[in-house]
Amino acid sequence: MRIKRIISKALIASEAIVRGMTYKPKPTNSKRVIVILHQLFGDAIVISDSLREYAKLYEDVKFLVRPSVIEFMRSVVPYANELRFEPVDFTRYIEDYGYYREISSRYRDSADILIVPATSPGAEIFSCSSKASRKIASVRPVDITNSLLMRLLSKYAYTERVRPNPSEMTLQRHRQLIHYLGNTNFQARLPRLNSEPKIIDEARYCVICLGASKPERWWPVERYAEIIDFVNEELDMNVHLCGGKEEAEIEARLKVRHPEMLISHAGKTNFAEWSSIVQHASLYIGNDSGTAHLAAAHRVRSVCIIGDYEFVIFPYKVDVLEPDDRLPLCVYKHMDCENCRDTGYYTGSTNPECKKRIREGKCALCIDAVRADEVKAAIKKVMKED
Repeated sequence: MRIKRIISKALIASEAIVRGMTYKPKPTNSKRVIVILHQLFGDAIVISDSLREYAKLYEDVKFLVRPSVIEFMRSVVPYANELRFEPVDFTRYIEDYGYYREISSRYRDSADILIVPATSPGAEIFSCSSKASRKIASVRPVDITNSLLMRLLSKYAYTERVRPNPSEMTLQRHRQLIHYLGNTNFQARLPRLNSEPKIIDEARYCVICLGASKPERWWPVERYAEIIDFVNEELDMNVHLCGGKEEAEIEARLKVRHPEMLISHAGKTNFAEWSSIVQHASLYIGNDSGTAHLAAAHRVRSVCIIGDYEFVIFPYKVDVLEPDDRLPLCVYKHMDCENCRDTGYYTGSTNPECKKRIREGKCALCIDAVRADEVKAAIKKVMKED
């Protein structure tokens, strides 16, 4: 099965590169627009404020989104039902040659303008396969040097590249792309989500998410156990665990002093319930995950443990701070191999030791370098905020 997947991925990549190399743009006055949203839940929250702007800029715009993310956005984003979502499984798209051919054939001639707010292998393969006359992407601040495949895909994927300032974060990069497309009044702000009724009958509680989309972002579980004990004893708060099936598996390795003060919701909630649990929390602690972005959007005091592999989403930066805004406090360690994802595309790409750890299912070196006492100090700091 693994060999079949490798062959399938090789066929997809080679066909996409050939299509990109032989692409010839055709002028058109039409404005049928496709926006590629390959993101998972957290990234979907971050980009949510920009989506209405595309709908205002273009009359005929469709958003290609993962099926589960469509359901999530319709549950938590106030205006999601006004947008035209169409489902594409981007993970399958870059691994299953038959599905790649099906999706590429369906959309190859269906857009005159293709917009990619954030690049990815799936977005670049899709763009190479599209016959759109304009292919516009917000790309990385520096060119990729360590991955030949991604270098080729990024070279042939787009006709127009909007290159951000390295100091600007994702919300500001989305703003830059909106400005490039014509709306120069748009500003980067924290997104706002639907307000949900409270379902946890506690005056004060803490939410922790032990996982993230990739194991390389998971801070070690034994250190989370130390933080849970700290929250229980020093702040006198129960800890509610959020996440999916992977987080439920991580929980099995937790050894805490007060198990009666630890409540798990991992894999047990729908999207609205997940959002509610986070919205009404007094404190969020966790990795770079969808739960962290929920906490930021709901203005919850947050401590986020992040890596030094890129500074794109964290630490949050915005153009305008509203009176009730709270930006997450990020805990991280600078490394000599920092920003490896910018030049090498993948975490650990410039550090052989880190690359080996990630292949073994461990967290990146920069995540492992964060100490429990640093996270405790950050918790004390955010809990003093008004």
